[in-house]
Amino acid sequence: EEKNLFLDIGGGYGGLSRVLKNFYNTSTCVIVELPELCLLSSFFLKSNFPNKKIGTFDDFQKIERISSEDLKKFDFVILPQFFMKKFNDQIFDLIINTTSLGEMTDQMQDYYLNNIERCTKKYFYSVNRAEKRVEKYNSRGFYDFRLKKKWRSILYKFTHTYHIEFLGKRVD
Repeated sequence: EEKNLFLDIGGGYGGLSRVLKNFYNTSTCVIVELPELCLLSSFFLKSNFPNKKIGTFDDFQKIERISSEDLKKFDFVILPQFFMKKFNDQIFDLIINTTSLGEMTDQMQDYYLNNIERCTKKYFYSVNRAEKRVEKYNSRGFYDFRLKKKWRSILYKFTHTYHIEFLGKRVD
């Protein structure tokens, strides 16, 4: 019944946010994605939830620091990746990333990991490749993510796709 804030980094067309909204109807699902995919997410979610309010670039472009109150005005918020740095500290109850961190350059991984640790209030869920895979991607795997804060591991296991599934609770 709480109005939680979920952030899906690399949320693609919005499939996971659609499922989360069905289970957590009062919550706000935020997607941070490449600009060209933001359009696809917006279309998909509006098609599935025609009566829900969707915030986009136009709603947030003039806001310097985005607060939880700004986000909670919407059912969904879809923004390009450079908006990560605009979110206030510790506002998301859950930040999710499935596979895309392991496909980013080291510089982009650092950008996202720093912002994940800054913006997470409670939990971080990740499903990413365990190790660097030079033949396909030249970026660090989960074992080499540069997390600076302490996380209590609630879930840590290999998936059937040989990725590491991790659910961590922020420890301050």
